[in-house]
Amino acid sequence: MRISVLLLAVVLVGCNGGGEEPEVVVEPDERPILTLTEPLDDTVATPEVAVTASCSDDRGDCRILLAVLTPDPNVLSLGAATNELSRVLDLSEFDGQTIVIRADAVDSAGQERGVGRDVHVESSPRLANERAFPDLVVDFDGQRALLQREVDPIGSELTIVEAASGIEENVEVPGQFVIHEAYLTPTGAAYAGLLEDALPEAYDWNHSLLVELGTGGQSLQVAGDYAAWVDENDIDLLRRRFSTMTDLVVHRLATVGHSVASNGVVAFSGRTSVDAHDQITMFDAGVATALTADVDRDNGQPRTDGQGVVYFKTDGDVYEIAFHDGTGEIILSGPRTKFPQAGSDYAIAGGWVAFTELVDVGHAHVWTRDPSGALLQRTAFDVDSRIETLAPDGEVMVVTPEARYLSRPTGELSQVSSELGRSTKIGDTWYVIIGRSVFEVR
Repeated sequence: MRISVLLLAVVLVGCNGGGEEPEVVVEPDERPILTLTEPLDDTVATPEVAVTASCSDDRGDCRILLAVLTPDPNVLSLGAATNELSRVLDLSEFDGQTIVIRADAVDSAGQERGVGRDVHVESSPRLANERAFPDLVVDFDGQRALLQREVDPIGSELTIVEAASGIEENVEVPGQFVIHEAYLTPTGAAYAGLLEDALPEAYDWNHSLLVELGTGGQSLQVAGDYAAWVDENDIDLLRRRFSTMTDLVVHRLATVGHSVASNGVVAFSGRTSVDAHDQITMFDAGVATALTADVDRDNGQPRTDGQGVVYFKTDGDVYEIAFHDGTGEIILSGPRTKFPQAGSDYAIAGGWVAFTELVDVGHAHVWTRDPSGALLQRTAFDVDSRIETLAPDGEVMVVTPEARYLSRPTGELSQVSSELGRSTKIGDTWYVIIGRSVFEVR
């Protein structure tokens, strides 16, 4: 909303009966113009960050007030300047936090204009070779970054950037479409979100061609050359191969969780009838194989690496984490009353399975099962630890409420950074993605 001050000048002429009417002069006083050049939104301070701002006003000088807004929330003043501000801030005291750098311009009439930028503070020496991109990084494959930007008044934009050359490809997104999740694919990108009050929708940007995949975008899963999602209009579970742009129906009843692997195998939870229990099924090369047949328990939220499947089982009161290798089921963890979250409480990759086990005091510890069946406890903190990323070689990135740790298959554990951002392993290299930056792990 535009707000301005009107300066009212009244000039009286002929006050002693000269017959002149008063002259009224109205002059608008606009709010100051503020430009915050840096930092950009979602910048990482390591732990220093440059701040450059300027302001101008139609009636003279203006003041720039600089402050930090912390998650507490607290507002800490960092000083002021007239018309121009340029300084480097040391944000060490906020290490491991996401804060807001706030600049406000104030003119001589007291009118204000402000802008804030999210800044992530991370000073770990193990994060190196930072690659900073212009916008938020939502996916990274080692060669390309997928960037997302929110636009006013509503909507999202996506851009694919070649990490080495900086060459950009703009991804077509319908107007006023708000993206909830987006992935790089071998042929471009796939994304899902909402258009106004419609059902969630999913799209495939494939060799510069936009293909609407249908409703059910909140269920979109992507791995390698494949995607899987539930079309909420037909209640079908579908799988798409990006390279051939072909779709097939995996299951014709609504599912309560599914997963797709990079080899095209789909695992899903569903029912054969309305009054039946949810069972786990694996779909491979056009053949659906039932893995469970419980008469008194439901099975849900499967995750697959294309070989085995890990999922939860429940009677409605307690939960167990189970693994099926294609020939038989193994209970890994439980029973527990806390609902296990797919991804953070169990994961699977390259024949390895990671899962959490609750100890007597209620803390979650991370364990792994290797391809031979050997179990190994990976964490023993006095706080909860969760799975962030399981690599196919058995390395696990785990997180606590304050830190990120790398666990080797030997059980060796070392701290990497704060828990900001997310991790991924590509080839032999671990990366941590925070805001608009990608770091290599030393």
